[in-house]
Amino acid sequence: MSFISNMALLSKVLPLKRIGMLLFILSLTLVWANRVHCATVNIPAVAAPAANVVDVNETPAVPLEKVSLQLVWKHQFEFAGFYAAIEKGFYRDQGLEVELREYEQGMDILDETLSGRATYGIANNSVINWRLEGQPVVLLANYFKKTPLVVLGQPGIRTLDDLMGKRLMIADKDLHSPLFQAALQEAGLVSGVNLTIIPHTFDSGPFIRGEVEAMTAFLSNEPFYLQQKGVPFQIIELTGYMPGLGDVYLFTSAAQANAHPQQVRAFIEASNAGWRYALDHPEEIIDLILERYSQRKSREALRYEAEKTRQLMMPRSMPVGSIPAERLDLAASALLRAGQQGSLRNLPGFLFQEDRVATAPTKTAAALMLTPQERTWLEQHRRVMLQVDDNFAPYTFVSTTGEVSGIVVDLVRVMADAVGLDIEMVPTPFSEMLKARKSPGLYGYINFDYHFSETPDAFLSIASPFPTTQALFTPKPDQFTAKTLEEIQDKRILFYEGIDPVGFGFPRTGNQYLHVRDPAQAFAWLLNGEADGYFDNFAYVQWHMREQFMPGLTALYITNRFPDPLFAVFKDYPELHGILKKAYHHVTPVIPSLLQKWQIRHHESARLLLSDEERSWLAQHPVIRYAVDPDWAPVEFVDPQGQPAGITPEYLQRLEELLGVRFVAIPVATWAEALQKLDNGQIDLLPAIAQTTNRLQRFQVTAPYLTFPVAIFAPVDAPFLGSLEALAGKQVAVVGDYAIREWLQQDYPEIRLTPVTATAAALREVAERRVDAFVDNLVTVSHAIGRRGLLEVRMAGNTPYEIALSMAVRKDWSILTGILEKGIAAIPKSDRDSIYNRWVQAPQPPITDYTLLWQVLIQAAILLAVILYWNRKLTLEIGKRQQAEQVLTRSETMLRNTLDSTDDGILVVADSRILNANRRFQELWRIPDELIRTGRDERLLSYVLDQLSNPEDFLRGVEEVYPTNNEQRDILYFKDGRIFERYTRALRLGNQLARLWSFRDATERQQMLLALAQAKEMAESENRAKSEFLAN
Repeated sequence: MSFISNMALLSKVLPLKRIGMLLFILSLTLVWANRVHCATVNIPAVAAPAANVVDVNETPAVPLEKVSLQLVWKHQFEFAGFYAAIEKGFYRDQGLEVELREYEQGMDILDETLSGRATYGIANNSVINWRLEGQPVVLLANYFKKTPLVVLGQPGIRTLDDLMGKRLMIADKDLHSPLFQAALQEAGLVSGVNLTIIPHTFDSGPFIRGEVEAMTAFLSNEPFYLQQKGVPFQIIELTGYMPGLGDVYLFTSAAQANAHPQQVRAFIEASNAGWRYALDHPEEIIDLILERYSQRKSREALRYEAEKTRQLMMPRSMPVGSIPAERLDLAASALLRAGQQGSLRNLPGFLFQEDRVATAPTKTAAALMLTPQERTWLEQHRRVMLQVDDNFAPYTFVSTTGEVSGIVVDLVRVMADAVGLDIEMVPTPFSEMLKARKSPGLYGYINFDYHFSETPDAFLSIASPFPTTQALFTPKPDQFTAKTLEEIQDKRILFYEGIDPVGFGFPRTGNQYLHVRDPAQAFAWLLNGEADGYFDNFAYVQWHMREQFMPGLTALYITNRFPDPLFAVFKDYPELHGILKKAYHHVTPVIPSLLQKWQIRHHESARLLLSDEERSWLAQHPVIRYAVDPDWAPVEFVDPQGQPAGITPEYLQRLEELLGVRFVAIPVATWAEALQKLDNGQIDLLPAIAQTTNRLQRFQVTAPYLTFPVAIFAPVDAPFLGSLEALAGKQVAVVGDYAIREWLQQDYPEIRLTPVTATAAALREVAERRVDAFVDNLVTVSHAIGRRGLLEVRMAGNTPYEIALSMAVRKDWSILTGILEKGIAAIPKSDRDSIYNRWVQAPQPPITDYTLLWQVLIQAAILLAVILYWNRKLTLEIGKRQQAEQVLTRSETMLRNTLDSTDDGILVVADSRILNANRRFQELWRIPDELIRTGRDERLLSYVLDQLSNPEDFLRGVEEVYPTNNEQRDILYFKDGRIFERYTRALRLGNQLARLWSFRDATERQQMLLALAQAKEMAESENRAKSEFLAN
């Protein structure tokens, strides 16, 4: 029976008003039922039924499309954006009903997505590996811009270099990952040789017990639990070893992207919106996780994870979910260099574009777009003969089996396969190739610099992708004091036969130039003292040093003056030149894997792989103009001589060496003027800029390469502010054109901002109390406080912000952005760390006298110790003195609470036993409760010694002071950078001699005093110099 006929029948029975009411109730029921059905979050069967989410907003007009998202792990804040997109209706607004699928043991994320069992997937950087290997995956978004995999080191282990000869706990899959292999290689660590590998137990027990010096961890997880247990550790980030690599990648199959491009775009937009909401409302999402998804983590652990997630996503520097193509190329190339299988030829079509078909990686070479003349020539000349140097390893050489080998030989063979050409490579001595005789059947040369030949104008060339770096190798580097090759005098220099020293920049006279037939002869002459140096190709000499176990040679005067052409084809064969050039461009993606195969480690100046277009652009732009903020030390500033100084100018110096260009500084009076000049094209580059929405529209910007925390600064006697929320309604100084101003205007509109021109002006505003606080970069402001001796200003709180600095390029020079990113990535991490440490460091601080405070604390501690002593005696007479004991117990509780409320750590010991230790002492030294409960002084001493930079001095001081009644004050320096002030004195408890120890964390204050001492010394030095000048 139909619905209409039923209602007609019902109208005969019920009055019209009741029928209307019944219809209204029925419609509400249908709407509510449809809402529940459409807004449910489908959790796997293992999840509790309570995890289903019911949305109470208005029902969509069209049915929702059901899709699923496969997570890469269990529910936690790592996936907060997707929870928010469901809860806040972002998916529903795009017409989607999303099922979140939690990871299960043994699940293959790639297979789940390619098979269609999951519509979308979340993966770590493995998704790039899959594409390089040829899997038909399409990348949709990237949320973590930095890799969360870190190494946690014991105190004193600050870099991977410190792990030499130590034990590292790591999972096998992480150990053999390209990221970790690249990190170990750069640090010079070899498993089983100078590094002991311990299989990961996936708990921190071995690390806590000191069974390993380091362990791998997830930044947002393990550090929290170690902090909770009071275990000291150092975090060693790995991002610098493979720039461009991130985590939490959203992807799908090429089939899904092609079949439903609009749905894919909708899913991306809703997911990005969810992440933006989650970052802005972390507490709300934490409540949601605990209520509906998982209780595996505590609220505190989720808060810690949320904080680290924001740091990893860098939302202030890069838009949420964004995937810059240059950054992806950088990561893919780095993965291949580190040993990842695959090819860059598979990358085209990897990034999702709604208006394009998402292509799967090609398994065969595409057409090379040969001209009709080239195709005709190729059909008539399927076999060509080219000569190669028979002794130029690792590029071209004859192996022990008599075969032509080398990295260039491998590349030529790949090219030949791509074009269908049979290339016969004839090994020839270099001296014969110099004659450049066009013998019958010879078409040209491979990896031969025809500039040295007798007929340099007879060739058409193709540039080599392998940078040719020359260097002078010597066992006595201290004897070479000349700054350039042209200035070298009175030396005996060796060259390969046929090489003209003057052509490489050596002076015509003043030295003795000798020629050798091979590196073995050169090594012998150097060892016998018959020569001072040997000048030749960097990689060529390095190769023979390894083959002949030749240590002890230092490379000096690195130069890239003469790049070797990959091919030198006789001008009679222009068609062959065109064919080879197109074949070369087709196969260039295999170059990183070839470098890995041959384990070629060029000098860092040759680590840069630029395209022909990029090289050509640099050749046409040999001078690049830039400006620095004149007052932003130590990042960048103008020194007293008017020259740029600081971290970023040192980066530009390294980039000059790598790129072969000159960076010329253009003076500016303010940062605002620098921005204006870049806008107007009066300069080409700003080397340190924080990304904002406005700046991304005005300039081309590289990926961030420097990161600094942002802090709150206030008058020294102002209360500790803690966070930005405490600044509501207050007057806060910001530098007018810095990114922080834009961030605060957007996120904290209730703060009253006072723009100033520079950091110095802002600090004056705070010191003179015209504003309540100043918000800016912790490193630069601390440096300015110390340099100017501003005792009136101190750090008064933290912020959720980080200044992530990029290089900004004028809008019409987009190609320079990619060149700079490659250049920065080519600077070894050890060099980048050295630049940073040179400008951000501090000497030993003076000791601050807290005599008055300690006297008060000492009296309280003495009284508590006396009470404890008598309390023990009274327990023997409980029956007689029960009332007195109750009084003393109450007094003991009162005094213990008093001592626990102080900021100083108090310890009282006697006869190698712990009589008393307050809670602050445990917190400062991160001591577990069970260690205090043992009551043994020697175990406690062993635990604290492991944390100190100089435990021998500490122990010596303890041994000297214990037998005496002397007081003692000193400074303790920790391996992790903390600084404690220590005070100790003897106590008399009845007939028992005890000793009180008091500790105060003075890290911040001592570092401030140190900066002030530096500033004072600098001012005194300047005054002395001025006085001497006036006196003379």
